Amino acid sequence: MSIQIGIPRSIQFYQHFPLWRTFFEELGADIVVSPQTNRDIVTAGAKVVADVTCLPVKVYAGHVSWLRDHGNVDFVFSPAIWNLEKEAFHCSKLKGLPDITKATVPNCPPLLVAEVDPCWRKLHENDAFYKVGRILSRNPWKVRRAWMRAKDVDANYRALIVREKITYPEAMTRLYGPEWLSTERIVNEAAELVIGLAGHPYCLYDDYLNHNLIKRLGQMGVNVITSEMVPLDAANRGIERTTRQTRWFYDAWMSGAAGFFMYEANVDGVIAALAFGCGPDSTMVETINRRAHAAGCSFLSLILDEHGSATGMVTRLEAFVDMLIRQKHSRLEKNPARTSVPEFLHKKSAPAVLFQHSRPVVGIPTMGTTAVPMKSLFEGIGAQVEMGPPASKRTLALGAKSSPEFICTPYKQILGNMIEMLDAGADTLLYVDGLDLCRNSSYHQMLEDALRDLGYKFRLLTFGQIYEGGIFAVPKFLRQFAPELTWQDVVREIILGLAKVQAIDELEKRVQHIRPREVSQGTADRLWKEALRRIEDIKDRDALKHTKVDILNAMDRIDTDPTKRPVKIGLTGEIFAVLDPFYNQNIECELGRVGAEVHRALMISNWLQGNMILGAFGFPHNKNIDRAAKPYLRANVSGEGWATLGETVLCAEKGFDGMVELLPFTCEPEITALNILPRVSHDYNIPVISFIFDEQSGRAGMRTRVEAFVDLLYRRRELEESSARYFL
Repeated sequence: MSIQIGIPRSIQFYQHFPLWRTFFEELGADIVVSPQTNRDIVTAGAKVVADVTCLPVKVYAGHVSWLRDHGNVDFVFSPAIWNLEKEAFHCSKLKGLPDITKATVPNCPPLLVAEVDPCWRKLHENDAFYKVGRILSRNPWKVRRAWMRAKDVDANYRALIVREKITYPEAMTRLYGPEWLSTERIVNEAAELVIGLAGHPYCLYDDYLNHNLIKRLGQMGVNVITSEMVPLDAANRGIERTTRQTRWFYDAWMSGAAGFFMYEANVDGVIAALAFGCGPDSTMVETINRRAHAAGCSFLSLILDEHGSATGMVTRLEAFVDMLIRQKHSRLEKNPARTSVPEFLHKKSAPAVLFQHSRPVVGIPTMGTTAVPMKSLFEGIGAQVEMGPPASKRTLALGAKSSPEFICTPYKQILGNMIEMLDAGADTLLYVDGLDLCRNSSYHQMLEDALRDLGYKFRLLTFGQIYEGGIFAVPKFLRQFAPELTWQDVVREIILGLAKVQAIDELEKRVQHIRPREVSQGTADRLWKEALRRIEDIKDRDALKHTKVDILNAMDRIDTDPTKRPVKIGLTGEIFAVLDPFYNQNIECELGRVGAEVHRALMISNWLQGNMILGAFGFPHNKNIDRAAKPYLRANVSGEGWATLGETVLCAEKGFDGMVELLPFTCEPEITALNILPRVSHDYNIPVISFIFDEQSGRAGMRTRVEAFVDLLYRRRELEESSARYFL
C-alpha cells in the first residue's frame, strides 16, 4: 500500500503544489489535499492556535486538523522555509510553522519537514528535499530523479503563469484538470478598468477568507491582474520603486507587484489584500501606500480576518471602483500623465556617515535604562545629545497617529520618541536595526518616510553596519561624530559606556532581590532612581566604581523581612517589552509589590556581550538556551522567540515557580513562542502567563492578572510542600 502524504491547502500551497506533488508521486506516494477553506476548518484552527496569531496560521492548523480527522494520512508535509535567497527572509511564524503545528494541533499526524535555510545554516532546498525523499525511498538515485522532475514541472508552471497572464489556480487547471479551479476570474476584454491585485496567494485564492474577492471584482466589470503574472525583472524594478530593499523573500509578490502596477499605463488602480496581524505586510503595505500617494496612483488595502464580512468588503470595493471610473473619465478629458517615479527613489540610500554636518544634535530613541549609557557615550565624544522628554502616553499617541494599525507598538513608541526629539531640537537621529531582526530590519525606512511626510528635516543613521562588524565597527561608527578625537579617546568612552551598562545591570538585579522582601515598599525603587541619576553624570570609571559600591551599601541597609520567601518568577519575552518600564507598565515593580522575586535573563550587558563581542569573534553564545529550545523550535526564528522558549526551560530546570512572557501585539517571533509555550509548560510543569501590550493596554487589568498569577504560585507551592510533608 502506498504512503499517504497530506498537503494542507494553505500558506505556500498555491505557489509550490506542483513541485511537491510531482516529487512525492515520483517516489510512489499518494497525495491527499485538504478541501478548500470553510467555516469548520477556520473554527478548528482558531480553537487551538493563540488568538493573536495571524489568520493564515490559524487556517493552516485547521487544514492539518482536517487531514488528521478525514485524510487517513501517514504524514503531513509541512516545510520550514527560512529563506531562499541572501538577505531575504520568511516571517517568523512561517519559519516555525511545523513546530507551531506540532505544539498546537492535538494528536498531530507525523510531519514531513523540509528545512530550507541556505543563507544562515547552509540548508539548501535540494538537500532538504533529498532528506525528505530518503524517508520515502532507500534509492538515492530515485530521489534525485524525482527532484529533477519536480523542478522541471515547477519551472514550467511558473513560466506558464507569466506567459499566459493567468493565476495560480488557472495554471493548476491546465496541469491537473478543471476541478482545480478554486477561484473564478472573469476576464472581459471590453472592461473599462484594470486593477492590479497584490498579495500572498493564500490571501488572493482562499475564497472563504477573501469573500470571493477576484470574482466580485470581475462582476463589477473589472479585469484583474495578480502578483504572480508580473515577470521577475519587472517585480524587482517595482521593489526599487517602493521599499527599495528585499527584506522578505516574497517582496516580489507584494512590494514588487504593487510597484510595477503603480506605473503601468494600463493599470487604473492597485489593491493589496493582506491578513490582519501579518508582520511583513504591515511594513510593506505602509510603504506601498506612501509611494502610491506620491505617484498619484489610487490604492486600497483590504485586511482579512475571521470576523470580516462580505458586505463591508463589497461596499469598499464598489466605492473604489466607482472612484476609479470617475478618475479615468476625468483623465481622458484633461489627458494628464501619471506622476513619474519620484526623484528620491532613483537615489541609493546614503551610507551611515556624516561627511560635513557641523555639530549635529543627536537624538537616540530610548529603551529602558539604555538611555543612560547611550547619552553618556555620545556626550563623552563631544556630541550634542537631545533625548527628548521621558516616554509618556503623549509619546505613544504621537507615534500611533502616524503608524500602520497593526505594526508593533515599540515602533509606535519609537516614532513618537523621534517626533519629540526633533521638536526639541535634534537634527540627526540614530536607530538600532540589523539583518533578520524581525520587522525591525525594515523600520528605519518606515520611520524616515513617516517623519519626512510630517515635514521634518533630519538625517537618519542606523546601527545596521555594526551587526556586520560587531564591536570592531563601533569606534568607526562613533568617530564620524567627532573626527578630531583620537581612536584612544573613542575607545575610552566606549569602555566607560559598557562599564555603566554592567553597573546598572548589577544594581538592578539587587533591586529585583530586595523588592519582595523590603519592609517599606518603594524604598528600593527610590534608591534605584537615584542610582540612575548619579551614574548618568559620571565621567570616569574610578568614580563609577565608587558610586556603585556606595549604592550597593545603601541597598544593603534597606530593612527587609527575613521570614519572607518570595516566589521566583522568570521574566522573558521581546526585548523592548522586557526592558522598557514605561512600555510594560512597570510590571517588575508590580510583581515585586505582590511578593514575587523577578529574575530577568535578558539584561543589556548580556545582550551586548553575546551579540556584539562574542558574535564579532565568531564564538558561540547562549549555548544553554540553544540546548533548551531545540526540542521545541528547530532554530532561531529571529527576535527573542527562541530565547523565550529556552529561558522557560532553563528556569523550570532551576526550580522557578513560574514564568512571565512579555510581548507586543502582533510581534512575530514572540507569537511563535506563545503558541509553543503551553507545551513547554506542560512538559516541565511550570505555570506560564503572557502579557500582550499595545497602545490600548491598561495598568488595572495588568495588576489584576499579576496578583492572581502570583497568588496561584503561592498556593501551588503550599500544596506541593504540604504533599511532600504528608509523604514524609
